Amino acid sequence: MIKLTRLLIGTYNHTPNSTGIGLCIAEFDSRTGDLQCAFANSNLINPSYSAVGSDGIIYTVSEVIDGPGTVTAFIDKDQTLTPVWTANSNGRATCHLATHPSRDLIGITNYLEGTAMLLCASNGKEIATYRYSGKGPNLKRQQSPHPHQVLFSPSGKWMLINDLGCDKIWIHDCNKPENLAPYSAIELPAGAGPRHSLFSEDGKDIYCIAELDGRLYHGRWDEEYASCHWASAQSVLPPETKQAPHCSAIRMHPKLPLIYAVDRATETLSIFSKNPSGEIQRQSYYSTGGAGPRDLMIHPSGDWLLVACQTSNAIVAHELSPETGLPTSKIKVNQFGSPVSLLVID
Repeated sequence: MIKLTRLLIGTYNHTPNSTGIGLCIAEFDSRTGDLQCAFANSNLINPSYSAVGSDGIIYTVSEVIDGPGTVTAFIDKDQTLTPVWTANSNGRATCHLATHPSRDLIGITNYLEGTAMLLCASNGKEIATYRYSGKGPNLKRQQSPHPHQVLFSPSGKWMLINDLGCDKIWIHDCNKPENLAPYSAIELPAGAGPRHSLFSEDGKDIYCIAELDGRLYHGRWDEEYASCHWASAQSVLPPETKQAPHCSAIRMHPKLPLIYAVDRATETLSIFSKNPSGEIQRQSYYSTGGAGPRDLMIHPSGDWLLVACQTSNAIVAHELSPETGLPTSKIKVNQFGSPVSLLVID
């Protein structure tokens, strides 16, 4: 019997032109690249991002534009998602969340509200909310703070918030959760628009994809002092393009020293190698196979890369070479309405 990989897929179902059906559990067949929906919860409005706690509880944000969104905790059992609690996010466009690696904490970001919030993972009660201030030089996209991602540091001592509107990564002290005022901030170049970041396996390096300037930044991270020195930056876009960047997500290969990044404007998948010191160099770039690549994920085996193509209503599975991590010629386009996030749940 072939074991299928279960994925949690967030889709937009309450935005103009959206065709999603809510929050879905889908089964991925790593032999063929086929993806089939097994369960859908259509009651959530725009479930745009999810995370799994160490106890297996699933947490999902509901991204509402004209009012406060929600955060919901689910028990995953028998191919269904049973709600445990739902909490008000106290902000518009709740777009991201993350669970603390060892404590009873969830961090969320409210993109349009310009706030970050900490909640108790066990019951959804609010611990603290912080409203940022500032802006950037891009008059269309950076007139105010736009926190876009929550990331806990390797030890769990710090909570990092990528703020696209202020060109900063705010840093908060998790040992003082009731006082959410920033401990410090990491600056990026003016107009960069930091969107998503991740840490290297050893926690010594941080990588940040900037939505507005289209670059992947590599920095040296100091966990004790919560400091970062940017070492280099590489373009995510094809060298010949004249389109303005619209980068969205990055992921790390589970077995090889590779980082994958996608850009929505050019529909490009860029692949970067990491040397032993963590420095990056772009190796190649490919078509994502669909329009509006919003998120991507690497199968735990390292044999497949999936791209959530929001605009073309598809999740495109690219087979990866086990030796190089580069896409082969095998591609499977799975029709899926307005997919915006992908997460392996088992």
